[in-house]
Amino acid sequence: MIIGLDTETAKRIIKKLKGGTCPFDCVEFLNVGNERWYEAAAELFDDIKSDNDSIVRLINGYYGDGKTHFLGMLSCIAQRKNWLVSYVTAEKTPLNKFDQVYSEVVKNLTLPINLKVLPWLSSQDNYGARALLYALFSKIYIESNRPGDKEGLKKQRVLDTLRFKTNEFAVSHGIDEIMGSAIRGFTECIINSDFNQIQQIVSWFEGGINKVPEIGITRRIDQKFARDAMRSISIIAKQSGASGILILLDEAERI
Repeated sequence: MIIGLDTETAKRIIKKLKGGTCPFDCVEFLNVGNERWYEAAAELFDDIKSDNDSIVRLINGYYGDGKTHFLGMLSCIAQRKNWLVSYVTAEKTPLNKFDQVYSEVVKNLTLPINLKVLPWLSSQDNYGARALLYALFSKIYIESNRPGDKEGLKKQRVLDTLRFKTNEFAVSHGIDEIMGSAIRGFTECIINSDFNQIQQIVSWFEGGINKVPEIGITRRIDQKFARDAMRSISIIAKQSGASGILILLDEAERI
């Protein structure tokens, strides 16, 4: 029996295999060979993290060579090393429209298991902008109130420290000004239990809602803004405690 393979996952794999595919997040259970490739990939992840660097790699091969399977294995390795992962396919996303690429990347962001979110926060999902923003808030909140319990929201000292640390990060180098306003607004929404506006901010981060002017979000993430927004997303991920972000673009030849 493969360690970590539960009954439900096994059933999902069997169902997908009957249709001729394998679930992207389950490829490690069916992988055989290419160990040297994956060992090299693991070393590369460590090098990128230690150098605080970023790289682009292109994978070329014929249909059926296992390119998507390889991407799935990279995803597994990255997650074990505390990287966020986002998988986007050009079958559904036009790669020449970067605002749409940005939107799909952020919607599909998946938190690694070791990146903790405070249990009293309402999100049960580990993907998308909501999960990323909750991870950021959790990191800053624990720094402001070491136990991390919700009772800290009733203490003015904790609130003052939380707001100070949030603002300090929001105006840090590399964070877009509007993104910074959205981060501050998200923290205030949690403090005030304003879940409706939390949803608006999440939707904006994912390229949806055009504006939330009451908290300083004065434009949508369009084609021009998407580049700076993506840079800010990367900085948020690192500040949340992740090693980085792995973005996997599949079927890129469709561009």
